Amino acid sequence: LAHSDWSHGIVGIVASKLVEKWQKPVLVAQIMGEVTKGSARSTGSFNMVEGLRANAELLTKFGGHFYAAGYTLPTAQLEAFRAGLCAAYRAAGSEVAAPVIEPDVSWTDAALVDWPLYRDLQLLEPHGAANPAPIVALSAMIVASLHRMGQDSSHLRLTLRDQQGRSIAAVGFGLAAKHPSLRQGSSITVLGQLNKNEFRGQVTLQLMLIDIRYE
Repeated sequence: LAHSDWSHGIVGIVASKLVEKWQKPVLVAQIMGEVTKGSARSTGSFNMVEGLRANAELLTKFGGHFYAAGYTLPTAQLEAFRAGLCAAYRAAGSEVAAPVIEPDVSWTDAALVDWPLYRDLQLLEPHGAANPAPIVALSAMIVASLHRMGQDSSHLRLTLRDQQGRSIAAVGFGLAAKHPSLRQGSSITVLGQLNKNEFRGQVTLQLMLIDIRYE
């Protein structure tokens, strides 16, 4: 992805978020006239810096490692660069896929997902490829409420309730299309990361969903 309005100072953060959402390698860049400068993030078994090296003739410079890299190229080479990256991805193996997501902790009690846990998990920051953010799994959750959000209704906002009636809010970006049959009353296991949500002066704890599994 590339656009003239996107500052190259934050494209790495954006690329990381898109990798989390799509579980695919992502490159995001700022078009700066005749030059384009960007950041790349990978996941699974695709070596990003090797993907860039396979297209070195199109790049002015590049550098990085397996999961993260930066690059600069002439803007005129963008389409050729896209094609070359797709070819490198396919050559690495068409079955290159996201790793199986395993939780760091797994509970059936929503009451355990609270502010003290959130503060404890913050002590583990900063997170990155060598220190991923902890993943919490809640099983035997009932979907108490469900709303699809966004212009294309591609995101989910859920209220989940455990067997004792305790509830927690959850948000899943891009998950609505992956789970069209999800309904109020569904029994599911969710995997996600704890997040502090601030909206209109209210601060709430929510689970940012990574995966939904049916029971």
